[in-house]
Amino acid sequence: MSHLISSVSHVQALAGASAAYPEPAPVGRPDQLTAQHIQVGLVLHQMLGEAAAAAYLARHAVEAKVAQRVLSDDGRRRASDADSHL
Repeated sequence: MSHLISSVSHVQALAGASAAYPEPAPVGRPDQLTAQHIQVGLVLHQMLGEAAAAAYLARHAVEAKVAQRVLSDDGRRRASDADSHL
């Protein structure tokens, strides 16, 4: 799990150096686009693994703590996330 945190933080640091992202909302999913990024991240997690999903979420400015929660094996997910798994 610590590997995921460091991967997400590292990718976010790299992304921040090359592009300006808006500050993420402090609670929940701030908008439909963020919700879609999380859905794609969950699909990538199933298809390509945790590192690819973490990198994708970091590139799209999903907070590290949110990425960690949804990508963890016991991650809490919304009902809409559970319904969309392959």
